[in-house]
Amino acid sequence: MRRNRLEQTLAVLQYIAKRPAKRTHIMYATQTNYQMLKKIMDKLIDKEFVEESVFGRNTRSTHPNGIFYKLTRKGTIFVNTSRSVFQQLEELQS
Repeated sequence: MRRNRLEQTLAVLQYIAKRPAKRTHIMYATQTNYQMLKKIMDKLIDKEFVEESVFGRNTRSTHPNGIFYKLTRKGTIFVNTSRSVFQQLEELQS
């Protein structure tokens, strides 16, 4: 079943809410292709829901070992609010 961009974005936010993650980990866990994930991540970073964190550095080069993505305070509030809304919707349906 094909998901729309809103569903993909929510899946990305919910995954990152569990733990900071690399882009490839997010891509596989949310079953989102690279191009779509790049668009989603760029938008989430631009809107300050997600931020990049660099962990560790390779001593032989200036490139970081890993860029991890984590939720900002704004992103955490959004994820918690969306969970609450979905729980209330589920209660209405039962």
